[in-house]
Amino acid sequence: MHSVKSEGTQVRIVVPVTVVQREAVAETVSQPHGRDAAVLQGSRILLCEDNMLNREISIALLKAKGMRVDTAENGQKGLELFSKEPPGTYQAILMDIRMPVLDGYGATAAIRKLPRADAAVVPVVAMTANAFAEDMARAKAAGLSGYVTKPILPQLLYQAVHKALLAAGKAPVS
Repeated sequence: MHSVKSEGTQVRIVVPVTVVQREAVAETVSQPHGRDAAVLQGSRILLCEDNMLNREISIALLKAKGMRVDTAENGQKGLELFSKEPPGTYQAILMDIRMPVLDGYGATAAIRKLPRADAAVVPVVAMTANAFAEDMARAKAAGLSGYVTKPILPQLLYQAVHKALLAAGKAPVS
């Protein structure tokens, strides 16, 4: 610490930290394989994402594992698309949080309130750049089943969808 009267005080704090690269985290996450990968194959997913590039990347990743994908460019469109399809059409929803018209929290809350059997149980996985604990808690409180941070790492996306499908007891519809 260094202090000069009438000029101020300079304090130096040294905090030891370990930096972990996202790639290193991704390598420790196991991807579904064998029978577990079959859960992804054929699953129909509703992807609500306003950013065209993020939407295209997500579609390519999901289709690479054999999933069928319908898309909506905002939460309102996602709500409308979910509402017009018969119950059980979607095995999961991937929901961006920050979107125009209706955000992911609002869209999820509206889906959960729909008067149909699947509305309360369909897995809704948040996709967002917000990775703070309070964001994850807010997502859970809004009825979201899981959480994937952006930029999307394929292994983490597959794991989140796989986990959501298994937890909901969902099997792909042929």
